Amino acid sequence: MNSQTYGRLPEDRTGVSSIPVAEAPSWAARSTVRSFARQNGAPVTCLLTEHRIHVPSRTTYSRYVNRLESSQAVQQLSRVEIPFDPEVQSLVVHAISIFRNGQLTNHARTEDFEIIRREQKLESGIVNGQVSALLLLKDVRPGDVLDLEFSMTDAGGIFGDGMSWLQSAEQAYPVGDWKFAWLDEPGRRYQCSPKPEHLEYTESMAEGLLIREWKASGIPAKEPENHLPADVFPFSYLQVSTFGSWGEVVERLLARWNFTPAAREELDIELETIRSAAGGDPAKLVDFAVASARDAVRYQSYSPGLLAMVPADLATVWNRRYGDCKEKALLLTWLLRECGLDAVPVLVNGSIGKALPGLLPGPGMFDHVVTRVGLDGKTLWIDATDLYRGGRPSGWISLPLAWGLPLAPGESDLVEIPDAGPGETYLKVREHVKPDSATRSVAVEAELVAGGRRADWLRGLMDSQGMQGLQKFLKSYMETTRRGIELSGDPSFDDDREKNEIVIRVSTRIPQGVQQDPEYARDRVSLAPFTFAGMLPVSETSTRAMPLFLGTADRIEHEIEVEHPAVTKADYPRQTARTSAFQVDVGSRMAGPRPVFWFSCSILEDRVAPADLTKYKAAVDRAYGILDVCLHLPAKGRRSGSAHPERRWGGGIPSRAAHAGQATGAMRIVWFVCLGIVILSILIRLIAALAG
Repeated sequence: MNSQTYGRLPEDRTGVSSIPVAEAPSWAARSTVRSFARQNGAPVTCLLTEHRIHVPSRTTYSRYVNRLESSQAVQQLSRVEIPFDPEVQSLVVHAISIFRNGQLTNHARTEDFEIIRREQKLESGIVNGQVSALLLLKDVRPGDVLDLEFSMTDAGGIFGDGMSWLQSAEQAYPVGDWKFAWLDEPGRRYQCSPKPEHLEYTESMAEGLLIREWKASGIPAKEPENHLPADVFPFSYLQVSTFGSWGEVVERLLARWNFTPAAREELDIELETIRSAAGGDPAKLVDFAVASARDAVRYQSYSPGLLAMVPADLATVWNRRYGDCKEKALLLTWLLRECGLDAVPVLVNGSIGKALPGLLPGPGMFDHVVTRVGLDGKTLWIDATDLYRGGRPSGWISLPLAWGLPLAPGESDLVEIPDAGPGETYLKVREHVKPDSATRSVAVEAELVAGGRRADWLRGLMDSQGMQGLQKFLKSYMETTRRGIELSGDPSFDDDREKNEIVIRVSTRIPQGVQQDPEYARDRVSLAPFTFAGMLPVSETSTRAMPLFLGTADRIEHEIEVEHPAVTKADYPRQTARTSAFQVDVGSRMAGPRPVFWFSCSILEDRVAPADLTKYKAAVDRAYGILDVCLHLPAKGRRSGSAHPERRWGGGIPSRAAHAGQATGAMRIVWFVCLGIVILSILIRLIAALAG
C-alpha cells in the first residue's frame, strides 16, 4: 500500500480555495542563475538552491533551479508539490518557470493549482493537517531548466518571535550555487551551529536589517552511506536559532498546555476505578493508569495547526476516546498526578534522539511525546502510544529515544533516557534437524523464544497481519539459510505478555535439504543458523567516513540438534570472533546420544567507528566463516574411500573450510614422502661408507 494518501480538500475545510501568485518580496534579492556542467551522469543538476529567512516577518523565501538531465528526472520533477499547513502557514508562489532554448516560460497561474491533502503516515494513524499545492507541468523534456520560487509565512505565533532553521549543506546530486541568508534586526539574540568548511560567510546591511549569508559553489554530489545510525546526518548542515535555551521552548509550551481538564466528571469515574483496582499499591496505580491512557484511548494523531504541539482539553480527549501522542501523554500525566505520583510529559525525537544534545534549541527538533514517572526511587519511561510493549508498566525503565525535554516548570535542559540493557532483548532458537538420505529431505522442528523488543515486534506483527503474516515472516526468515523450506502447518504462538516473552513452534521440511558434495564421496546438510543472516553488516567501501550502525544491545542463541544414525559425536571445537562491537561464539556438545551445534552472538555497541572498520570487517569474515557449518553424511550408493567412514561423518568441518582439510591431508603425504627420501639417502650413505 502506498504510504501517502491523497484527497481533494474541500474549500470549507480550511478556507483555502486558491494559491496566490505574486512577485517575490524585495528582500529576497533574486539571484542570477549560472550554468554548470553535468557531473558523473547525475540525473539532476541543481544550478541554484537558495533560502532566505526574514525573521521580523517570520517568512521564508525558497528557490530551486534544476536542470533535468534524464527522463526519470522529468517524470519526478514535472510534478510540482509544495506542502504547507494552512492553519499556521500562508503560501505564495512567485514563479514556476521552464527555460528551454533561450526562452523562459512562467507556468505559475492561480487557476492551475490544485489543493490536495497529502497524509504521509495515515496508515500509522497520523493526520497532521498538512495540504499541498500541486501543479502538473505539461511538455517538460530532458535538458529543460525548472525554476521554482515561493515563500511561506508562519502565522502560528505559539513561539512568539522565536525561530529556528536547519538546512542541509550538501545533497545526493551536484549543486552549482548554494545560498542561505538570515535577515534580522541587529542585536537580536542569535545562535549558529559550526559552519561547514566548504561554506563562505559574509555580513551586510540592507533596509535596517543585518544579513548573515552563507554560500558555496560547485558542491559535488555526496552519495549517502548506508547502515547509518539514525542520529548521524549523512550531509553536513547549518542550523540557526533565536532560542537561547531549551528552557525557552518549555516555557512557551507550558503557557499553552492545559494540565487541568475543563470537566472532571467522566475522568473522576475512571480515576476512582484505577484507585480501587490498585488498592493503594503505587506500582499497580502505574499499571492501571497506563491501561487507561494506552488502551481505553486509541491512538489517532490529528494535529493541524499550532505546530502540532498543543494538546486538546483532557475532557475532550477522554470523551472522544482518541488522541495523539501528546494528548495520551498528558492524560497519563494527569491520572498519575491525581494518584499522588510524580509524572511529567517529555518531548522526544523518535529518530535522531542521540543527536539532540549537539543541536541548537528549537521546537522543531521534536516529533513525539512520552511520560516520565517517579516510582519508589526509580524513573519509569512510558510511551502511551506503544500498544505492543510487554511487561508491567511499573517496570519500564528504558526507551530507545536517548534524550528528551521534560515539560515541567524549572526544566531548562535535555535529560538522558536509558536504553534497554544487555539481556533485555534476545532471541533463542532451538532446531531439531533430521536428515533422510533416502529421500534427500530434511525435517526441521524449530522453537523460537523472543524477548524484549523482539517480542514487541512479533506481537505487533500478529495483531496487524495474523497467522498469515507470521507464516510469511517465518518462511522468509528461515529460508535465508534453509533454501526451499516449507512450513508443514500453522505455527503455534504463545505470548506471555507480563514476562514479555513469545514462544513460536513450527514444523518444516526441506525437500532437497541433503545435497551431494561434488568433491567427496559423501552428502552434506547446511547447518548455518538463519538467525544471523544480515545481523552483522559490512561496509562496501574502505573509505567510509561515517560510523556503521549495528543496532542496540541484542543477543541471539541458536542450537541445532542433529538426529541421524551416522552422526554420533559433537566434533566441532569452540571458536570465537570478537571485536569491541560484537562477539560470536560457535561450538558443539552432546545431548544424550545426539550432537548439538550451538551458536551465539551479542551486540556490544550500537556502531563501529570508521577507524575500527578494518578490524571489524576481519572479525565479521571470521564470524561468518565459523557460522557456515556443514553436516557431512555417508553418500548413499557411493564408496567412501575409508575403512573407518564413521570418522568422516559429522559437522566438524565448516563448508568453506573443506578445502583446508583436503590441503592438510596432502601436506601429511608430502611430509611422509620427504621423510622417506631423507631416510633413504642416509641408508645409501651408510652402505657406501661400509663398502669403502
